Amino acid sequence: MNNIEKNPLLPPDLKASCELSPIPFAVYYVKNGRFQAYLVSAGFCKMYESTSEKLLKRLNGDNPFVNIPERDELWKLVKDFSEKDIPLNAIFHEYIGKGNNRKLYTIHAIGTREYTDDGRKYSIVRYNEVSDADRRMLFSAEQLEIKRQREREIAIMDGLSRDYDVVWFLEGKSHAVSLIRSKKGVGVVDSAVKAIKNIGIYDDAIAYHIQNFVIPEDRERMIEGTAFEVLAARVPENRLYSLNYRQDNGHGGIRYLQICYAHAGDNDYVVGIRNIESIIRDELAIQDKLSNALERAEAADKAKSSFLFNVSHDIRTPLNAIIGFTDLAEKYESDREKVLSYRAKVKTASLQLLDILNNVLEMACIENGKIKIENEVNDTRIFHNNWVDMFSADLRKKNLTLTTQFSVTHPYLYMDKTHMTEIFMNVLSNAIKYTADGGHITVTSRELKGRTADEVIVETVIEDNGIGMSTEFCNQVFEEFARERTAQTMKIQGTGLGLAIVKRLVDLMNGTISISSKIGHGTKVTICTPHQIAEEPKYIAKPDNTWDSEKFRGKRILLAEDNELNAEIALEVLKDAGLEVDIVSDGLACINKLKASPTGTYNLILMDIQMPNMNGYKTTQYIRNLPNPDMAQIPIVAMTANAFKEDVDRAFESGMNGHIPKPIDIAKMMSTLGEFLK
Repeated sequence: MNNIEKNPLLPPDLKASCELSPIPFAVYYVKNGRFQAYLVSAGFCKMYESTSEKLLKRLNGDNPFVNIPERDELWKLVKDFSEKDIPLNAIFHEYIGKGNNRKLYTIHAIGTREYTDDGRKYSIVRYNEVSDADRRMLFSAEQLEIKRQREREIAIMDGLSRDYDVVWFLEGKSHAVSLIRSKKGVGVVDSAVKAIKNIGIYDDAIAYHIQNFVIPEDRERMIEGTAFEVLAARVPENRLYSLNYRQDNGHGGIRYLQICYAHAGDNDYVVGIRNIESIIRDELAIQDKLSNALERAEAADKAKSSFLFNVSHDIRTPLNAIIGFTDLAEKYESDREKVLSYRAKVKTASLQLLDILNNVLEMACIENGKIKIENEVNDTRIFHNNWVDMFSADLRKKNLTLTTQFSVTHPYLYMDKTHMTEIFMNVLSNAIKYTADGGHITVTSRELKGRTADEVIVETVIEDNGIGMSTEFCNQVFEEFARERTAQTMKIQGTGLGLAIVKRLVDLMNGTISISSKIGHGTKVTICTPHQIAEEPKYIAKPDNTWDSEKFRGKRILLAEDNELNAEIALEVLKDAGLEVDIVSDGLACINKLKASPTGTYNLILMDIQMPNMNGYKTTQYIRNLPNPDMAQIPIVAMTANAFKEDVDRAFESGMNGHIPKPIDIAKMMSTLGEFLK
């Protein structure tokens, strides 16, 4: 076998395996287009009662199958194996021996394809002598199933050989183990090769490997899981049995390995060992992601609990006032002065409760991604004056002075007026609430250079000389329900959601907001928002929406409202305005009432949204498709607690003509109705 040095293309470990292994096998490679024998094992020599040199000479001769009756069939199988990579699984007869000792043997050959580290192909063919009993079975009616089983085993063996760094063959009868394949440059190889280089018995080889290369914490589990006696029960047919374990990498770290077993026929096994550090890393990364997801879920659950606690607390405060002052008004109903005072306080508490609910719903919409920024052309000066003027009464009530400075060069800009107004109103209302009577507030707006030629940045600074905030609290001022608890702030109504909403809206606009403050010296809020420059829009005259009771005389409204209390309130308000009203409790009843009435009976429909049987959107869409054009075009106005901008847009998309939010603002309600009842 000295010719091994002449062909460095094949793994040198094969030589040691061949010299030691009692298993009959031969190693082949393709040379000059022909299948050439390269090595034969000690077991192969014993089987043919010859030396390796003589056997290699015969196998590489012109007629290696001279003693085989099925030589033509075997040549075809070998050719398919060498040229087409079709697994070799051949049963043939061969005359072995000389003279009187010459006998006809039945041989079963199984071939698998292997690859060197640089991708060159070679093959290992194992030869088994078939006993008389096996011979009868092989040529019986069960031969086909046995052949299929062998093919499945070969497929598993081939896959194992490709995927694992070191592959052993374990013969069940003798427990002999031999090296089939090993990859160069892989840390796991040395330990696995050393385990069998001078040890030909599996039990001793695996014990050596465990004792010398497996970390102490994993040894007991490995000894129990790799014992030959347990393999028959643990290695299922056509499937793999594996164990993961750890090895000292020699540099103070741990290497993760896997040993895997597959059936190779009878009680034989193919054993693979590979490095699975990349797999473990991927699994740990997944576990880390799951752990992070769990932490986020727990944090979200904690935030939800905190949210509900804070909302419950903030809602109870005005609710307690509403209930308490209502009870007092009933108790002192004969004292007009007290009743009027209690009613005023109930209204104040009701508005506070409405503000809380609006903030909670607004935050929920932002968090769920339901808020959209929709920019339209606006006159910047009119916009600035309008939102500042909204606080005139509040400023007078506390005797506060307000100084404004407006120096925006471009008069017309694209902006989301609704949400911009909400931002500035939240900040300015805070300045008013937290500034003592007689204090001073300044509002300054100026234009800065934008990121592009058609863009500007509008910087708005709202500064007061109020009670101020601590530096520590400034770092958390944009968190939900963030309120600095001091003797001064405890007396001021608020949810701690206003600035959280402002921050999220500014972020949606790709703007920035910053706060600087000092206790006892006041607070400065700076808001910068980008805007596209616009041209002056064409003037459109606004309709006169003023109203009086005479204007509505003789007009009839169909009110669709499922809540009896809301219906009662709306009925009284509408009748007081001189309107005639019919009430239905759901969308389906609204359609039936309209269709059953003569055309022109109703001048307008007030439509709730959330109703049984058919909601307001679907009801409106149905009405718009009625065959009677006069009925189909009747004005429909939403009157609903769905009061966000997105809700207004959806109402118009469904075919409605207007939108009145609940709780009802009577002046705004009449102004809206005045647009359609002329």
